[in-house]
Amino acid sequence: MLSKTKIHLKSENGDDDLVFSPISDFGFFNKDKRADPQGSRATIYIKFNSLISKSILAKKWRQINYESVIEERNYLSRRLRKMLGLKFTYASPSRSFNINLSTLIENSGISLYERMSDNLKYVDRVLASMTDLIARFAIEKKFTVHPLTKKGRVLADAKIILWPTKSFVQMQIENNIHHSKLDDAKLDNEGNVQIEPVRGDFDSWRRGPAMSKVAHCRIVKKSRETRNSGYVLIPR
Repeated sequence: MLSKTKIHLKSENGDDDLVFSPISDFGFFNKDKRADPQGSRATIYIKFNSLISKSILAKKWRQINYESVIEERNYLSRRLRKMLGLKFTYASPSRSFNINLSTLIENSGISLYERMSDNLKYVDRVLASMTDLIARFAIEKKFTVHPLTKKGRVLADAKIILWPTKSFVQMQIENNIHHSKLDDAKLDNEGNVQIEPVRGDFDSWRRGPAMSKVAHCRIVKKSRETRNSGYVLIPR
């Protein structure tokens, strides 16, 4: 899908125009088709566009819950999930994420209704459905005089205040730890990222702030060199 996707960037004055694909090249290699006809152990080679590669190397990215995003059918909900994952890095039960309705409409590209009040009703329904990320939310409406009749009040904008669920807070904390680990990551002799766990890494989330530091890693292969678990872990 991404190999066939085209991104078109154009400056406001029209002087700069760029069209590119996120993935410039990819391949599929199955060394032993007889032993593995389904290709379950095949190697997939992916070469990103240079702009994406530079962003990855500069660590200008964060983890998000890909499954929840891709399974979401509503476009605005998908947009909100990505936005909260990328921007609400300071999430905690006592802290909120605030955004104006006008900003949300402009950044997400939605403008389903002529009246701002109808757009707010739509956003309200979407927010109410995102119970896995949003524990509760509040809306502070901003009114103005009707621009044509100069009488009465019409909705001009609204401030949306979101409070996260405990599961979203935990996910963001794990992502923050993972992001901070990137600078300290060690490489093995083959150039792969290697993080060797220590005894303290296995403290569970329930035992307090010393959350499991291996929660943000995945097992990639066994290794006799690692002392505790016998596995080499790399960031997800």
